[in-house]
Parts: sequence; C-alpha cells; structure tokens
Amino acid sequence: MVEPKIIILPVAGGVAVAAAVAAVMYRVRRRRRLAAMPLPEHLRRIVVENVGIYRHLPSELRVRLEGLTNVFLAEKNFEGCGGQTVDDEIRVTVAALAGVLLLHAPGRECYPSLRQVLIYPGSYVVTGPRRIGTQVIDEGEEVLDGSSYESGTMILGWAQVRDEGRSYGGGANVVWHECAHFLDYESGISEGVPALPRV
Repeated sequence: MVEPKIIILPVAGGVAVAAAVAAVMYRVRRRRRLAAMPLPEHLRRIVVENVGIYRHLPSELRVRLEGLTNVFLAEKNFEGCGGQTVDDEIRVTVAALAGVLLLHAPGRECYPSLRQVLIYPGSYVVTGPRRIGTQVIDEGEEVLDGSSYESGTMILGWAQVRDEGRSYGGGANVVWHECAHFLDYESGISEGVPALPRV
C-alpha cells in the first residue's frame, strides 16, 4: 500500500487531529499486514475451486491475490438477501474475484467506496423508475444478476458469481463488471472509464 501523505495543520482541537492521523496509520499498517498474509488452507481450496483464473496465475500473483482477498474480507460487510445465507464460500469467492482487478495496481486501495455486498441466491428483480439515457425513464421491472451504487453497495446473484467465477475465460463475470463500476467511481465522476494504471 502507498504510504499516505499526512499534513498536520495547527488547529484548535489538536487531539482530534492526532486521533484521525492515528486511525489512518492504523488502517495502513493493518492493510499491509493483511496483504502479506496467505489465505488459510480451507479458504484457499475455495478459491482454487471457484476462481478459475487463480489456477492460471503465476505464483507471485497468487500470493498478491490472496493478500487482496484478506483485505477485502476484513473491510467489506456481507449480507444475505432473499433467503440467501452468507458463508465462507460466498465471501471468499467474491473477495478473490474482486481482487483480480487490482492485481496490477500495487498500492491502490481495495475499492475504498465499497462498503457492503448484498447477496441474493440468483437473479433478482428491481422495480420502479430508472433513467435510460438522458431523456427516457422506464418504470417497469428488470431482472439483474448484479448492480452497484455510488452509495457504497454492490448487489450480486450468487448463482451467477459461482458459475462465472469457475468458468475461466467464459467472457462474462458479474463481480468484475460491478467492481469496475467502483473503480470508475473513484475518480469522482462515473463516466464508464475507470482510471487504471499503465502496465
């Protein structure tokens, strides 16, 4: 992780500033520690089975992916919806798939605006008005496999996550699609073009 630049300004309430600085430093150290840790063997087995690309990565990228998975698991909240129970398989599969998009971005935070992941058993239906383009509003129902919101929520259908995650090179991956939106949100303008490092 990139060491944050901290500038302490002389202001009233120096204790609050010191506490904020200490909190930032704690998070940075915690992320470094988590990123350096391998996954426990029972969680690695889940990644091997459910994240098809993992088996094709060179060993140094596998190590990095396991670290990113640890950070994601520590920082994001998961909640089941529509009767879905969230277990280790779901959490680790989503976290590892999300980490794949950050493999070649060392120092980049792990989706800082993403706070919670809601998991449905499969596709889910949304209703109500939604904007299509700049002039059209649709008020019908829509069946989705995933969605993401700048407010910090990602919604996923577990059946799609599992099936697409296991399929290496299948051409579709709902977790990658939704996480790309969160990369796009980081610039402050959601324009469909995430700011990615040059490799």
